[in-house]
Amino acid sequence: GAVLLKVDGSDELGSLKAYDARVARLFKSLARKVDALTPRELLALLERCERVRRRLPAVEHPMINQLAHDATPEELGGKLSHALAAPKLAAGSGRRPI
Repeated sequence: GAVLLKVDGSDELGSLKAYDARVARLFKSLARKVDALTPRELLALLERCERVRRRLPAVEHPMINQLAHDATPEELGGKLSHALAAPKLAAGSGRRPI
């Protein structure tokens, strides 16, 4: 079966749009000027960012496993490892292409 993101209790493919909207709001809120924050607030914000960063693999791994199980090389444009290392994904994830 397909891997669907659950957003607002929904299992619809439209959840991807909701996910993108939430991520956009998150980055917009984080991009606000931080100069008004106290050092304690900055440390708390950095701690929260780190918690999110550490949880991402738990979200990514099921998607990668689903691709490995269901996707054909034609759909991926080659091997899965190459698709995951593609500049489009690597640049967006903070990873450097190998």
